[in-house]
Amino acid sequence: MNRSRLGLLAALLAAAACCRAVTAAEAGDAAGAGAGAGAGGPAAAIARAQQLAERYPVEAALIGVLLLYLLSVFFGRRENLLHAMEWSEAFAAPDTSLLAQQFSHHGYVGLKTKDKDSFYWRESPSEFKFWGSGRRFCEGALVTVATPPRHDWLRRLLPGQSEARVEVEVWMAEGAMPPLVLAVAPPKPMRQLAKSNADVKDFAKRVEVARDRLPLWPGAGAAAGASGSGAAGGGGGKGLVVMAETAAAFYDLFGDARVQAAVAREPLVLQHLRSIVFTSEGGLGQPSRKLLFTFNLPPPGRVEELRPCMNLVFLLLDQVGGYKLSADAQSKAAALRQQVEAARSERRAREDGGGAGAGGGGPHAERQLAAMQRRMERLAEERERARRQGPAALEKFEERLRKQQMKKAMKSRTVKA
Repeated sequence: MNRSRLGLLAALLAAAACCRAVTAAEAGDAAGAGAGAGAGGPAAAIARAQQLAERYPVEAALIGVLLLYLLSVFFGRRENLLHAMEWSEAFAAPDTSLLAQQFSHHGYVGLKTKDKDSFYWRESPSEFKFWGSGRRFCEGALVTVATPPRHDWLRRLLPGQSEARVEVEVWMAEGAMPPLVLAVAPPKPMRQLAKSNADVKDFAKRVEVARDRLPLWPGAGAAAGASGSGAAGGGGGKGLVVMAETAAAFYDLFGDARVQAAVAREPLVLQHLRSIVFTSEGGLGQPSRKLLFTFNLPPPGRVEELRPCMNLVFLLLDQVGGYKLSADAQSKAAALRQQVEAARSERRAREDGGGAGAGGGGPHAERQLAAMQRRMERLAEERERARRQGPAALEKFEERLRKQQMKKAMKSRTVKA
């Protein structure tokens, strides 16, 4: 949105400068020109404009570019809104839509006041957000509908991967998600995930799906017929790659017959799926327990193609919410997290050039720093949870935090005395 505003401001300033130049040059004969225009009517005005364009071609070209830019912004924003509203009518309409069936509250900040409040929040000219809460296993969900940047003239002309997507971000409730990191995506998005997502990089490893266990799983080359004519940026019909903390977790979650039917037997899921990421370790931001589903947004008139994808979201949400690790798997997960935390601390120390050791703290200082970071993350997660519960809960949380800080400060002064 800032880029659009800056571009519009620059264009307006350029047009104003051009108009001032033309006005100054024509100040000497302005009275005669006005009289001629009045006598000749519209034809004289058109002729006058043609003369000005011939005398000042650069200024006329800049004004023409400005008009094209303004038209692109106006009509592009409108097309973006209509595209997002088509998705909203299909999946987020009051009472009868999929979000209404899955959540007790949904829409913009979860308020179902149909008379005045929208069911979306417009984050930018091409990004719209929908919110939902009140469902088992999760604290809430945020759906982001990003349309193609039709309002941005340059981005429409430049070739590149389509940014049209639908992201469903689910915040799992405490106790509803075991220690787990898992990612499913076509090959190219998976390579990007393995580089950009710290949890996938540190916890997950490639899982070669056994055909005897999941015979219908779309491996490499299995989805060649699913590429179709959907939005660019998906898997390109190259099947799905799996990276998981353990192969057992993947088979337990995706081996369900309903999930298999949704993924393997529904070509629209393979056509529009970009990535699925489950993590309990904060790699997707706070709160730490999150599920993130990313799909291509089909062109206008075809958003119903996403219905199997949206159904898959809630099917997998229930699968993760009801999933429990065995005692042996829990001990292995805890050991792996200790190893990853130690490796990350060592990596941070190397990147800092041994700053922690140079300060005289050594390993003890690193442990203190890691404990402090964990406390800060836990505090941020609690504050975010209180914020989602409403202003009263947030105020109560802040008051409790102030009392704890005052008590700690008084205890510190007493010890010093």
